[in-house]
Amino acid sequence: MQQLEPTYLRYVYDGLTKGSINSNNPTSLPIGFIGLFEQEFPSSMSLVERKALLTRLTLWALLKGPVSAEMVAEVLNEHPDDTKALIDSYSKWFNSPEPGKYTLYHDRLRTYFLQKLSDHEVQEINERLISYLEKALTDQKEDESELYALEHLSTHMLVES
Repeated sequence: MQQLEPTYLRYVYDGLTKGSINSNNPTSLPIGFIGLFEQEFPSSMSLVERKALLTRLTLWALLKGPVSAEMVAEVLNEHPDDTKALIDSYSKWFNSPEPGKYTLYHDRLRTYFLQKLSDHEVQEINERLISYLEKALTDQKEDESELYALEHLSTHMLVES
């Protein structure tokens, strides 16, 4: 038997519970992950809005471990409430392994976001993250960003090269 992905099962379970998926209508079930993720980006969404949302979510895809919404807000240069609203809006895509820290739910979701933008756009987001982490090391505030930088900056730089 083919192994089912947890994200798919979670989506189907949530859909059945909320009534957005009808168990009596198998055609309402998503066929694959691309369809599952694409449903969150309706054609009515403007290209500018879609790209901005994908950029924000791609940063989450690049992160190597759980981080706070506040740290991501600093990297994206946005208000922390906007970052928290993003997490709330797409809560089924996020896990919270530690209180106040979040990570994308599944590797397939990360891959999806990394493929939705061009290599150049992903590289720009990674460069923004690297700059932020280098500054965190220079500032030596002994905060979450410095700890993350010590643990993962070299990986982000390797991706860059």
